[in-house]
Amino acid sequence: MKSYQKVINPAFSLLLIAGTLSLASVLVFACTDCVFGPSIYVRGQGGPSAFTPSFTATAGPGVADLNDLGTAGADGSVTLNGVTLMAPRAVTGEVGPRHLTVPVTLLANNNLVIKLTGKKGSKLQVTVTQTASPCYPHLPQPALTLLNVAVNENGSGFDYYYLGVANSIDYPDALFASSPDLPPCGLNTSASRTWVYIYNGVNNSYIYGFCALGAANDMNRIWFALPTGTTPPSSVYITLTDRLCNIIYTSTSLSLPSP
Repeated sequence: MKSYQKVINPAFSLLLIAGTLSLASVLVFACTDCVFGPSIYVRGQGGPSAFTPSFTATAGPGVADLNDLGTAGADGSVTLNGVTLMAPRAVTGEVGPRHLTVPVTLLANNNLVIKLTGKKGSKLQVTVTQTASPCYPHLPQPALTLLNVAVNENGSGFDYYYLGVANSIDYPDALFASSPDLPPCGLNTSASRTWVYIYNGVNNSYIYGFCALGAANDMNRIWFALPTGTTPPSSVYITLTDRLCNIIYTSTSLSLPSP
């Protein structure tokens, strides 16, 4: 026998699902500052009540507000684009009412997975708000500069070329925020939003890169190394890849002296 999962929204639509009888429901309210919700999800009877809403937003930071409204026996989990925002109480050990405010990285198209596992009739209100647009399409071209050349630094057998960006102050630190919602850099699951790559200015080949800069001023601490005595490329340039907004900033070309 088929069973029913009732989803209450402004259209009062009714969805059919397979499984045991479930009267799980969603109440949706108006919110001028929200990109999603506020929506109240109500736990039905039987197995866990699962909801998979999707929504659009401007790519960038936002805030997810998860509130069980103090309802008795509330429990469950929430993920956004595969990132856990709220884990079950068995994992967190939390007791009592839960009201979480979680910074999130929004994409153009977003997918929530909401699973309610607590008592029948317990609730979870989910709201996602969007902050001001974080994309910066009109920043000036990075002005790459040579800070120092350390020949055979500390007897390492390598010549270090230390670079900087003269106009780094024109770049917001938000570009280098830790971004666990974006793909990792190797084992670093909280790599920065923007990655910096150094390229050979002659043949455009990759030389070195940085994926964990924490602020714009950290661009004045980038470097690459060559075995001592190796002739460097006659010029280099860098790119700043804003992975959140899919914007690449390419620097001026910098001529390098031979060591």
